Amino acid sequence: WGGCGMVNPNVLRAAGLDPEVYSGFAFGMGVERTLMFRSDVQDMRDMAEGDVRFSEQFGMVV
Repeated sequence: WGGCGMVNPNVLRAAGLDPEVYSGFAFGMGVERTLMFRSDVQDMRDMAEGDVRFSEQFGMVV
């Protein structure tokens, strides 16, 4: 789906939490995946190829 993994202990320290006591799991869903689901895009690579016809479907003017 997107980036995910264990929260770095330094991030916990920066938030004022003791990493010896607390741990965390981070996850996120990228904008590309959201666009795929909302617009029925089948292949994520279509978004990176730079085809103007693809961009125009979403109202983007190049």
